[in-house]
Amino acid sequence: MKKTLREIEWKARALFERVLFFFIRAKKLDAEKLDFSSLKSVLVVRQHNELGDMLISSPMFRALKEKFPGAKVVCVAAKANLPVARGIPFIDEVVHYDSKRALRNPFYFIGLILKLRSQRFDAAIVPCTVSFSLTSAVIAFLSGARVKIGGETEDVFYGNGAIFFNVYLKIKKAGRPQVEINLDYLKPLGISGVTDKSYSFSVKEEELERAAGWLAAKGILPAEVLIGVHPGAGKIENRWGAGNFASLINLITENRKAKVLVFYGPGEEKLKAELVSGLKQGYTVLNPVPLFSAAAFMKKCSLFVCNDTGVLHVAAALGVNTFAVFGKGSPALWNPPGEGHFSVWDSQGIIGNITPAAAYAEFTRQAVL
Repeated sequence: MKKTLREIEWKARALFERVLFFFIRAKKLDAEKLDFSSLKSVLVVRQHNELGDMLISSPMFRALKEKFPGAKVVCVAAKANLPVARGIPFIDEVVHYDSKRALRNPFYFIGLILKLRSQRFDAAIVPCTVSFSLTSAVIAFLSGARVKIGGETEDVFYGNGAIFFNVYLKIKKAGRPQVEINLDYLKPLGISGVTDKSYSFSVKEEELERAAGWLAAKGILPAEVLIGVHPGAGKIENRWGAGNFASLINLITENRKAKVLVFYGPGEEKLKAELVSGLKQGYTVLNPVPLFSAAAFMKKCSLFVCNDTGVLHVAAALGVNTFAVFGKGSPALWNPPGEGHFSVWDSQGIIGNITPAAAYAEFTRQAVL
């Protein structure tokens, strides 16, 4: 039944695309001749589910606000990323896009578009990371923005992608960090040479106080070194293995005085159990909590150890030092920018090739803690 529904959905999508390509043709504009000196509002469509990709976009939002401090910055986001987008201090309004509801109820989608069009955006931007989003392109095109900006890279493109945008960029991706690729989408607005590429995410003071009180009740005081460890990852190929993390933490704490706080997400109970069963020293487990609460606990850590996954970027955005294990993805492209963010990587892209001893050797060589 599910397969049948999926087939119907894909056939409907294919028909929708053919209709779109017949009617849609955005007028091409010369990016060098555009005038945004009086820009008052800008829309960024970022409705993918990936938490890390949203945080990697935070330097782009900061650059927009620095160039146009009086402008309103609006972001379209999926449900999974609403807390993340709302925690980025440079976004003025977050608009929720519910893809499932849009498929089932065309009036919902029409209402969303009318809401966006009422804001009369000067520009709409669709940054492209790991895949081209047809939905994002359609939302940007229908938003009524004066100038629609999109683009593609060597390995992320869509055959008819350019028809949705007034300015369509061909961005060089090879060997460049994703944060820099996102910033390229701002060049038509006169923004280039951005130096601050750090991530940003804000946590309310009451959340921090609540975390501090909980930790104190567990005997963990602010002056102590606290290592946070998270064994999970949304992509199975990005999981190093909970047992490996336990061995690495054991090596670290054998040589350094530190306490350990174990994080895990919903559905990762087995990973948590495997991790704690392998730890030789005492530890404290934080059961799954909402993102803002989890972020408050992350911010209390001296170091956060994890896979190449979304929580890595949350910790980095909070100013916490990180040590991440990379396999398929290269840290040169995906590790957070700036000082304090360390990693170990298998150059063949196979995370299972990395032993705890090899990870600890890199940990020591890079003087992480």
